[in-house]
Amino acid sequence: MKPLLALALVFAAGVGACRLPQRGVAPSSDPFVRAEAARERGELTLALCAFDEVDPADPRYAQARLQAAALEQRLRRHQELTLQGLRLRAEWRCDEAVIVFTEAQRTWPEDERTRQLLFATESRRAAARRDADSMAIARNAKAIEQEPQAVAVDATRADAQSSAAISPVPMAEGELNAPRAADPVGAQLARLEARLQRGQLDSVMNEMFALHRQWPSDARVCGRLARLLLQRGLVHYGRGAIELAVEDWRRARQLDPQLASVAQLLDAASRELSQPPR
Repeated sequence: MKPLLALALVFAAGVGACRLPQRGVAPSSDPFVRAEAARERGELTLALCAFDEVDPADPRYAQARLQAAALEQRLRRHQELTLQGLRLRAEWRCDEAVIVFTEAQRTWPEDERTRQLLFATESRRAAARRDADSMAIARNAKAIEQEPQAVAVDATRADAQSSAAISPVPMAEGELNAPRAADPVGAQLARLEARLQRGQLDSVMNEMFALHRQWPSDARVCGRLARLLLQRGLVHYGRGAIELAVEDWRRARQLDPQLASVAQLLDAASRELSQPPR
């Protein structure tokens, strides 16, 4: 079952069951009283249904309609944020998804499903960062093993920079965070990362392929392109385009054979492609 459909069904089930009394609590015969009690407990769907039961002849009817409208607005906003967070999560844009799920939790703090989605997305983001750190450590160790002289040169430069720090040279504010002009690859990667944060995945992918054609042996380019292919493959897979997902994951494995989980994803997707349709 698709995640968005599952969420919609769960939400609908909660609304459909709104007339059931809370376990262990004797329901009041006054719907307005029941609605206020449910609202204070954070049970918004129960409160909404109870407000709808208030009779038009009741002097509190106008207040009940205002309360119901406010609850409907909160529930709509919460569901919109939750669906947006799920879409971002499906695209592995975990940083943005965490922000959206956090806002959804503020809209309805008592909703347990939102807490679970937020926790799961934070865990996925932490795991992705650990994988990236592990790959960076492995690449650095390999570089040290292959080029010990380069490491010695870097250490000499670091000593010289440390000595020069005694008499620092003033720098313009914009130069502090700017990539070094002597590292064109780093400068281009930094520019593309900034665009990724704005959600420009498709155009960034095209430029990453061009950057890889220009610098095919640069470990930074290969590693970043491999992770982007991994993420795009997951998006394809979530949309049912399994062939495109397999193609992206194979290219990612060629670029970075140590990329975590690609082998398992390829194996599972290949088995799914080989199964005849039912």
